[in-house]
This record gives sequence, C-alpha cells and structure tokens, in this order.
Amino acid sequence: MKIVEIKALTGPNVFSDHPVLKCKVDLGDLADVSSRQINGFTEHLLALLPGLHEHQCALGEKGGFVKRLYEGTYLAHIFEHITLELQNECGDDVSYGKARVSDQAHVYDVIIAFFHESVARRCAMIAEELLNAVIA
Repeated sequence: MKIVEIKALTGPNVFSDHPVLKCKVDLGDLADVSSRQINGFTEHLLALLPGLHEHQCALGEKGGFVKRLYEGTYLAHIFEHITLELQNECGDDVSYGKARVSDQAHVYDVIIAFFHESVARRCAMIAEELLNAVIA
C-alpha cells in the first residue's frame, strides 16, 4: 500500500463542508484483500490502536468499525480509520471519512477530515507505515 498523492481541500468541497485531505492510495496487489483474509491482522491492529474500538463507522454504533474489521473490510477503509484515530490521539476530534475506488485500477480516493492540515498529513504518512507493518 502506498500513498501516491495528498491534497488538502480547505473549504467547502464536493466531499464535505469542512476541510478534508484527499489521499490517493495505491493498494497494488492488495486491492482485493480484506482484513479477514490476513491472519491475525485485526487483533494486531487493535492492540496497537485500541481507540479504534470507539469508531462507529457506517454502522452508526460504537464498535461498528471493529465489527467491520472482523467481517472483512478493505485496506483503503482501514487506512481511513487509522488516519482518523491517529489524529484523535493528537487531540484533534475528527470522525468523517470515506474511501472510494478511483478511476485507476487498484487506486482509492480516501477522504479524511482534519482540523490541522500538518497533523493530518503526518498522520496519513504514519498510517501508511503502520498499515504496511501490520500487513507484513
């Protein structure tokens, strides 16, 4: 998994009325791999970032994201939540994100809310490293 581009959209935009990062993420040969298919992935990730237990995800309930991890969700979605959680750990209370396939094979557009652009950019870079480490 590799971030190929990060853009900050600081005003109202097509994704949100609030500032967001638009990260283009190339999943390569992992594009069709879900969290359920990687042995021990969910347990390892939750041990590193226990705050993910609080994420509601689209299910709208505390623990919704963890439920999705165990059911099997894709790496762009997981990257989104890791980046949000890292920002929360830095004191920026953010929860909005979306991951959508782009017009390029294996590349996703990941939209992530932010309060401080520099914090969000660094959290995205750390999320990339952390996700690759957990996969390995």
